[in-house]
Amino acid sequence: MKRDQLKLYTTMEEYEDACLFADKGRGKQVQIRRDQLKHLLMDHSNMVARLNDVGIYPVTIEEKK
Repeated sequence: MKRDQLKLYTTMEEYEDACLFADKGRGKQVQIRRDQLKHLLMDHSNMVARLNDVGIYPVTIEEKK
C-alpha cells in the first residue's frame, strides 16, 4: 500500500447503513452490529494516526452539557 493510501475496514454498505441508523435515531439510542462498530473504530484510529504522521493533530471539541 502506498504511503498516501489508507486501508479502510468499513465497507460502503456498512457505512451507509450506519448513517441511516444515525439519521433515524436522532436523539435516541442507536444500535449497529458489533463488527460495524469495530470497523468504524479501526478506520477512525488509522485516520488519526495517519494525520499525526504528517503533523496534523486533530482537536477534540467537547459538547456543552
